[in-house]
Amino acid sequence: MAASRRLKKDLEELAKDPISKNVKVKASDDNMYHWCLEINPRSEPFRKYKFIVRMIFPTEYPFKPPKLCFETPIYHPNVNEQGHFCLDSILPDQWKPATPAKRILTELLELIDSETLPSPIRIDIADEYVNNKEKFVKDAEKHCQAHAKIWIS
Repeated sequence: MAASRRLKKDLEELAKDPISKNVKVKASDDNMYHWCLEINPRSEPFRKYKFIVRMIFPTEYPFKPPKLCFETPIYHPNVNEQGHFCLDSILPDQWKPATPAKRILTELLELIDSETLPSPIRIDIADEYVNNKEKFVKDAEKHCQAHAKIWIS
């Protein structure tokens, strides 16, 4: 019961004060513990594309963190081939029940748009990003064209 109240509160806050026009959040019609996020990163080469991210909340939320996963494949050093990525705030040993969903979504956008790569998951792509940015942009654009849809705000 606490989880559904908290999720409702988080959804209401996101509706009242959205992160940006680059994020759309929708809870599943039949399960408010499953959210579908449409994100439009601000950085090149991703800025004209839409990426779907699933956000699944456990029944123990907010005492346990949600799980997030890119459904749309993304060519990014911080996201693995299965769509998983690491946000410190949702690691079980760092999770704080007071953390609102809005903060998690903000951190996700920052992770994708960040120019720095402190601990990339995909070392080969990170190497390309750091040492041959032009090739990275070309490869990422090609990947976006194959997997993502154009963002329409």
